[in-house]
Amino acid sequence: MFKPDDIYIILLVLTTLRVFSALIFAELFFHFRKARYATIFFGWLIYAAGPFLALRGYIVDGSIKHPLFGYCAAVGTFLLLFGLILYHVKISTRWFVLFLVLFLFSLGLLILCFPQISGYISVYTQFMTLLIVFVFVIFKRKWFIFFGGIKSYIWLTLYLLYSLGHAFSFYYYQSDLPLSIRFFLTFTNNLLLLVFLLYFDRERSVKMLVLSEKRVQSSLKEKEVLLKELHHRVKNNLAVITSLIDLQTSLMESDTHKEELLTIKNRINAMSLVHELLHKKKDISRIHLSEYIENLTERILNTRNSKTHFSHDIEQIQLQPEKLIPCGLIINELITNTLKHAFPNDKEGEISIKALKDSKNNIHLSIRDNGSGLPELADSETSRGLGLKLVHNLVLQIHGSIEIKSSQGTEFVIVFPVKDE
Repeated sequence: MFKPDDIYIILLVLTTLRVFSALIFAELFFHFRKARYATIFFGWLIYAAGPFLALRGYIVDGSIKHPLFGYCAAVGTFLLLFGLILYHVKISTRWFVLFLVLFLFSLGLLILCFPQISGYISVYTQFMTLLIVFVFVIFKRKWFIFFGGIKSYIWLTLYLLYSLGHAFSFYYYQSDLPLSIRFFLTFTNNLLLLVFLLYFDRERSVKMLVLSEKRVQSSLKEKEVLLKELHHRVKNNLAVITSLIDLQTSLMESDTHKEELLTIKNRINAMSLVHELLHKKKDISRIHLSEYIENLTERILNTRNSKTHFSHDIEQIQLQPEKLIPCGLIINELITNTLKHAFPNDKEGEISIKALKDSKNNIHLSIRDNGSGLPELADSETSRGLGLKLVHNLVLQIHGSIEIKSSQGTEFVIVFPVKDE
């Protein structure tokens, strides 16, 4: 009856370590679906097949010499090395499979024809691994530290030095080394390799994440510059249009026509102001409503030379451009109509503008005057004037509602929703 002894424990521990390493990279492969993880997984799995076959033979007939022991070690080591190279080199699946099949076939054929060399293949493969790694490092002109980090660099150095000593000791002193020493050297070599692979993958992933974040930040800055330039050009184009309107106004003799052109100019200025403020701001996604209204009312007063006084009571509210442009046009229309009808002939008066945000993310915008009121119908939907019809359409565009109150002047109350900041 078979009884477990030191050889059995040694082979079992070595097989368990390699299977455990394979499972780690299998989990990484199923999580990230990268070819390098699949390659390293198969490398560890084939690497584990050697001591497993030796363990099986030892249980059956007491012999640990299996013809595939060296073959599994060679193929496993090769795949682990190839997995490292796949971190830096992209290769198509077709060429990878073809190269792998040719390698496995040629190595298997070599062992089949010369079974006596199977025991040395593992040692020669370690020499080949060290040679390829050093050649790869020389051609890259840097260690793996560039792709990984300082810890993976240290573990790689330890692994290479230890592998070199391990390969030489097996090549020259294999027959003289006790089994326990041989097991310790192999186990430590495998453990160093596993630690290096894990550190290397972790630190390289972190580095790639940092580089990716830098590329994203750079791309965002580039887009912000382009958007600022776009807003600047739109503002300039609108300024050209207002200049043409001013030129056309100077050629008009009819006061009615001049008033109509001035109204169009103010509407264009209301839109142009949004692009002007966006061009000046670092955050091009939102604009403070208070800043916009103060600039807009100042421009309207300058174009009309009105004696009307404005008072503002506006909370710290930020609006996106798609909301602010129609909102600005609404304010422009209501103030223009108020100046024309509530304070005719440059009559002195006061316009109060208030804006607050409730708990349901609704903006309550109030524009109130102490003038004589509007001569048109108070209902913007039934009014014949273009201004109030435009206001009504713009309120619908921002999914809001409008209420007009006539008591000691006129008050427009507009309520519309905004996105949560």
